[in-house]
Amino acid sequence: MPFVASASPGITWSEPRVGIDGDHVYVLWQEIVFSGGSHGGEAFFARSTDGGESFSEPVNLSETADGVGKGRLTENHWHNGSHDLIIGPDGTVHVAWTAFEGALHYTRSEDGGETFAEPTGVAGDGELPARGPSLAADGEQVVMAWTVGEGPAADIRASYSLDAGQTWEEPHRVAPGSGHADAPSLAMDSDGRIHLAFAESPDGPLERYRVRYTRASSEGLDFEDPVSVAEDVGEGESAGFPSLEIDDDDRLYLLWEHFPDASERPRGLGYSTASGAEDEFTSPRVVPGSDDPALGFNGSLQGLLMDKLAVGAAGRVAVVNSTYLSGEASRIWLYRGDYAE
Repeated sequence: MPFVASASPGITWSEPRVGIDGDHVYVLWQEIVFSGGSHGGEAFFARSTDGGESFSEPVNLSETADGVGKGRLTENHWHNGSHDLIIGPDGTVHVAWTAFEGALHYTRSEDGGETFAEPTGVAGDGELPARGPSLAADGEQVVMAWTVGEGPAADIRASYSLDAGQTWEEPHRVAPGSGHADAPSLAMDSDGRIHLAFAESPDGPLERYRVRYTRASSEGLDFEDPVSVAEDVGEGESAGFPSLEIDDDDRLYLLWEHFPDASERPRGLGYSTASGAEDEFTSPRVVPGSDDPALGFNGSLQGLLMDKLAVGAAGRVAVVNSTYLSGEASRIWLYRGDYAE
């Protein structure tokens, strides 16, 4: 029987992130509780030490009135799910979130999620609100990327820590340009190279987006010039909110929201793969069956800052998506596949 980590009556919780380390299962989610600010939202966490059979009492990691988990794009437009959780190779639990009021915070647990360090402010404020953080780790090196919500020509920012998240370097701007960059997704390969996917709109926020990809060596944040993975997807189409994963053989998997009409909600999911950490991505494709008009559009009406992709050993792939057909049905779908040359 599924176990519900949080079941607060009358309170909405959404956009969970899950990390697995052996029998330990860690869950982070956004719980829409109002703590006195203009927007509700707190970062809650629970853990299981028995493979998900039972979970600890949920803990509020943020404890603020700033509206945690809200990735602000404009004053009147935001996406829930502006947070991330990963498990480092040494078992350290790394967590980051942003708030509607603009701040980006980070915390970590070195004892399997039993206790967490005091949250650290990394970036962001009311004028340049941070949005959509993504984390990656390889030993003592931890990398975090995010974007600036209200900048019409916002670039991806990135920072790194060489002491497992205790301190953070000054943020770098990644691939500065004139367009609006959004929704970064990070991954690290077996050689410690940093891989980054993000969405970019040449015409600014809320316009037609394309998916871009770049990488950097393990020595810092000197990223290469980005390339487009999903740009020429069709007349009037758009591609955004990417998720990037790497398997044990350093093969890359990239998934994104597919917008058949850039002015409407997404319908279906696009994807591409690369056979190695230095190889090119394949031509964009749509996850079979995910764009069926009879299913309606992709769900998550409160925000698209999600992670819908998981990759296991030997190239096993799992994709999850929700669909919503107004007035008729709301469904959750699981797609499974294998890496193919």
